[in-house]
Amino acid sequence: MKTRTPTRTRSATCLIAATLALTASSQSAPAQAPASAASTNLPIPVYIVAGYGTDLKVGDTNWLAGSKFFADGETIERPDITIATNTNTGPAIIYKAERYSMTRFKYAPVPNGDYTLRLHFCETFEGITAKGDRVFSYVVKGDGPPVKDFDVFATAGGALKPVVKTVPVTVTNRMIEIEFTPQVENPQINAIEIFSGR
Repeated sequence: MKTRTPTRTRSATCLIAATLALTASSQSAPAQAPASAASTNLPIPVYIVAGYGTDLKVGDTNWLAGSKFFADGETIERPDITIATNTNTGPAIIYKAERYSMTRFKYAPVPNGDYTLRLHFCETFEGITAKGDRVFSYVVKGDGPPVKDFDVFATAGGALKPVVKTVPVTVTNRMIEIEFTPQVENPQINAIEIFSGR
């Protein structure tokens, strides 16, 4: 007696055909294009206060809290001090808080190209009373050799006097990076501004 091969039902045959069609469609469909890199860039220009835990509105300028851009370090606010600002510095309030003992700052991603950084420093710690009490080095990656033996107190001519260092940099890896190295005491910084071009 011959064994009869079971016949596929109509619904099973339709299901197999639909599955094969769906598989072929997914294999032939073009891959989704990744989101544009430009859409993920962080804003430029940007104003960052290193020592505050929250954003700061000063006049028409929004200063972003620096915590997410620094790898480490501590912060302190000194709201009652009086800062001797001038037309070449930032507003007094940005110097009333600082980040210290940090090793690295990173702002990324940004488009490759030329930028100008303005680094704001002011010696506000009461334990620093003379030249040489705080000395550190810093380097903006892509800018060449580090700035060595930087002494905020000596450069400014005393405490509570801001110093602004302007640094041009060419970015080739979509990152703006600054590294800090202690020599005497800890590095410190109050704010960072980043602009396109030189």
